[in-house]
Amino acid sequence: MSSWLKKWLWATARQGLTPNMNNTPGHSSDSISVVLSDGSAFVGDAAMNFLNLCRIRYRPIFIEDIDLVFESWQKLTHHGAERIFPAHGNPFPGQHLTRYRKRFSEHDRRLSKGRGETMNERNVCRWYDETSGMKRAYDHGLLDKKWIETYCWNGGKGCIRKKRFEQEGYVSPDYVLPDGTVDERLKVLR
Repeated sequence: MSSWLKKWLWATARQGLTPNMNNTPGHSSDSISVVLSDGSAFVGDAAMNFLNLCRIRYRPIFIEDIDLVFESWQKLTHHGAERIFPAHGNPFPGQHLTRYRKRFSEHDRRLSKGRGETMNERNVCRWYDETSGMKRAYDHGLLDKKWIETYCWNGGKGCIRKKRFEQEGYVSPDYVLPDGTVDERLKVLR
C-alpha cells in the first residue's frame, strides 16, 4: 500500500470515518472505489459527471464492460454511497447511479422486447441507448433501419462514431452517420 494511501486512511480514521474499499470494475478491470461511513464515495472513473450534454449520464466515457459498470454502481449504492466524488466532474447524489442504472436497464429490456433475445445475444453496440443520436434519429423516423442493423445492432462493428469515441474520446455530432458521412436532415435533433 502506498504511503499516501496509508496517510489518507489514517486521517479518515482519526475523523471517525470508516473507509470501505470496493473493487468497481467496468471502466477498467482494476478500478477501485472508497465509500466512507458518512456516505461519501470516491469512485475514480467508475462514474463521471461531465459531458452530460452528450447524454453520457454519469457513465465513464471509456468502458471495458458496461454490465460491470452498472454492477459496480449497484455495489456502491449498496455500500451506502450517498455523495459521489468522481475523478472527472463535480460531485453528485448517489441516487443518480440507481436512477440511471435502472433507466439504462429498462432501455435494454425495451430494445429486446418481443424478439425473445437479450441485448448481448443481438450484439447491440453498448452506445446504442436513449443517449445515442443514431437511436433518436431512428426512433423519429429520420434514419433508415439499414444503418441501425448494419452498425448499431452489429456491436458497432465498422462504426466510425464508436471508434472515434472509444479511441480518441471524441463525441460525434448527432448528424454524423456511422460511416462518418454527414446527414443534414439529422441536425433537427439538437
